[in-house]
Amino acid sequence: MSIEPTILENLFIQLIDKGLETGQLDGIIKTLDGQSLLTTQHVHDFLLSWMKEHGRTTTFEIARELNVDQSTILDAWSVLAPQQNWLIADDVLLTSAYIDTIPNELRSLIDQTGGYLSIITLAQHLRLPYVFLSKQLDPMIVSEKYVRLDQISDLILTSNYHEQVKKSILEPLEKAIEPLSMFKLQRSTSLLESQETLFYVLLENIIRDSELEGTFRGRREKSIYVPHSYRDRQISLITSLLEASGYIEYETVEQHYGYSNPKDLLLRHDNEIQLLDTCAITPSLLEKFQNKIENITTTATSSNGYIDMSEHVPFAFTVTDTGSLLDLVIGRIPKKQRPVVLGSRFVTTGDYLKSFVTAAQSFLDLHALQEIQNEKKLHSGKGKKKLYDEKSTVKLTDQEIHDYLAEEQHLNSDFANLAVPVIRRSMQHAFTKALQTVYVAPSTLLSNHGLSGPIQRERDTLRDLRRKIYYSQQSVLLFDDESARKSLEKYIVRQLGLQFLFHVVLLGYFENGEDLGDDIVNTTSEEVMKEKLSTFSKNQNDHYGITDLIPTVLNGKKSDDLVLYLKETPPNFLSTDLLDENAQKETCGNVTKALTDQLENTPVSTSTAPLILHLTSILCFQALYHLPLYVSGKYVPHIIKKISSQLDSHDKQIISDAHTMIMSSRKDPTLFDPTILQNVYDLGLKIK
Repeated sequence: MSIEPTILENLFIQLIDKGLETGQLDGIIKTLDGQSLLTTQHVHDFLLSWMKEHGRTTTFEIARELNVDQSTILDAWSVLAPQQNWLIADDVLLTSAYIDTIPNELRSLIDQTGGYLSIITLAQHLRLPYVFLSKQLDPMIVSEKYVRLDQISDLILTSNYHEQVKKSILEPLEKAIEPLSMFKLQRSTSLLESQETLFYVLLENIIRDSELEGTFRGRREKSIYVPHSYRDRQISLITSLLEASGYIEYETVEQHYGYSNPKDLLLRHDNEIQLLDTCAITPSLLEKFQNKIENITTTATSSNGYIDMSEHVPFAFTVTDTGSLLDLVIGRIPKKQRPVVLGSRFVTTGDYLKSFVTAAQSFLDLHALQEIQNEKKLHSGKGKKKLYDEKSTVKLTDQEIHDYLAEEQHLNSDFANLAVPVIRRSMQHAFTKALQTVYVAPSTLLSNHGLSGPIQRERDTLRDLRRKIYYSQQSVLLFDDESARKSLEKYIVRQLGLQFLFHVVLLGYFENGEDLGDDIVNTTSEEVMKEKLSTFSKNQNDHYGITDLIPTVLNGKKSDDLVLYLKETPPNFLSTDLLDENAQKETCGNVTKALTDQLENTPVSTSTAPLILHLTSILCFQALYHLPLYVSGKYVPHIIKKISSQLDSHDKQIISDAHTMIMSSRKDPTLFDPTILQNVYDLGLKIK
C-alpha cells in the first residue's frame, strides 16, 4: 500500500514543528516563511563570513539575508562577539578591524575640509551613532594632538589649523590702531569665513588667555575692538578741543570717540567740568562768564546796563545751554549781588530797569496829557471823569511800554519785550500819578509836536538819501558785467528811490501842517510807501516835481532820470548840498561806520554767516573804491567778483573760502567752519 507524497510532507513538517517546540531538535532554526530549516552553525558561519567581508552589519540586515527573526541573529552575535572581539553600537555590529579604520576616516575627511571636522558630519558619513563615535575618537584626539574645544565639543581641529585660525584673529587685534569690527574680521578671515561659531569661541579664548591692549564693545557680531592707543589718541584730541575752546559739544565727543557716554568720559577727564544740555564747559570758561556777568552789577549805566548772553556764548550753544549756563553762574553769585535775568538770555540789574521808569517821566507826562485832552473831548458838557480813580485808571499797554523802551531808550526789541513785565507795575504807577499832576504848557507842546522838528528831520533824511543814491549809482558803473549792472541799478532805484520819494511826500504833509502819525512816518514797509506815492500822484500838489519820477521808481527803470533829477533839479533846500568830493567822502564814511557797527553787533554763527559775508564784501568794496554801495545780499557774488582782482591774495582767499563754505553748508551743515567765518568777520572789521 502506497502513501501520498503530500501526506508524507505534511507529516514530516508536523514532526519537525513538534521537535522544535519540545526542544528535541536543538540547533535547528526554521525560516520565517517556514520553507527552510537552518542549523545554528550555518547562521554562525554566514555571520562570520559577512563580517569578514564587510566589517560591519546590523541585525536587521543579516536577519533579512537569512530570512530569520532578529532574535536569532542576536543569539548568534552574543556567542560570536566575545570570541571575535566584535562590538555592538545600538543596532550596528562592528569588527575590531573596522573600528580601527575610523581614525583613518577622520584623518581623510579632516584633510579634505582643511583642518576641521564635525563629529556629526563623520557620524553621518559612517552611519554610526554619535556617542559611540565620539568615545572611540577620544584616545586618538589626545594621542595625535587634535584640538577639541569645550564650547563646541562636536568640532575636531588639527593643531596646525587651530594655531592658524587663532593667529588670524590675534594678529589683526594686536596690530589694530583703529576700531575693528568683529563681524568684518570674521568675514574677511578666509579660514573662518563660514565658521562663525568657531570664530567667536576662539575669540573668547583669546580674550581670556591674551593680554590685549584694547577693549571690546558689544557681543558677538556686534562686537567692536577698540585699541587703547586709539582711545588715548581720540581722548587726547577731545581734551585738546575742550581746552582750546573752553567748551565741547557732546555730538563732537561722540564723533571722535563713540564708545563711551560723552558726559561720563568728560567727567572722568575733569570732574569739575560743568555739563549743559548739548555741551560741556570748562571751569575757566564758566569763570569768564561769571566775571562778565558780575561786572554788570558794578558797571550798569544807561548805555551798557545789560548784556545779551546769546551774543557772548559760543555759536554752538542752544537756548537751553545759555539758560543752563546762566543758572550755574547766578547760583555762584551771592544772593544780594545777583543780577536780573530776562528770558534766559539777557542779564541786567534791578537799578538799571528802574532807571527807565525814572527816565520815562516826560513820556508819561505827554501820554497823560493826551489822555486828559481826549477825555475832555469825550465828556464835554457831560461832567468830568476822574482818570486817576483806581477803578477807571487808563492802563498803559505792554506795546506802549515796549515802544517807549525800544524807540525812545533805543533798547534791543527782544530785551524790551522781556523788560515790560518787570517794569509794568512801576510804569503804571508813575503813569497814574502823571494823570493826577501833569501840566504841559502850550509852548512846550508846540515844541514837542511843532513842524520845525519833523520838517528838519525829513530834510536831513532826504539829503542823506540823495547822496546814497547818487554815489551808489557811481559804484554800480564800476561793474563790468552789464546784466549785473542793470540789476543793481534797478535795485537802487526801487529801494533808495522809493524811500526818497516817500520822504518827499512826508515833507509835503508836514509843510502843510498835517501829522500822519508815527506808524506812517517811521514805516519801513514798501507797500505803505507805494500806497502813499499812489495817493500823492492823484490827490496832492507836486511843488517838488516828483510826479513823473513815481512810475520810474515803482518800476525800477530809467535810473538816469532819477540821478539827473537829484543832481540837476532837486528840491530847493538841497540845491546848496554839493555832490562833491567832500560829500562823497562823508557819505562813504557814514555808510562804512554804520556797516562796521552792524558787523560788530552781529554774532558769529551759522545763521548770521550770509550777513557777515555781505557786510564784509561791501566794506571791502568801499575801502577799495571809496564809494558807498547800498545793495542786498543777493549781489554778494557780483561784489566778490569785482573786488577779487584788487584785494591782496590773503584777503582774496578769505573771501573766497567764506563764500564757498557758506554755499556748501546750506546743503550739508557739517561743512560749516566757524574759523573761516571768523576770518571773514575779522577782515570786515579791519579793512579800511
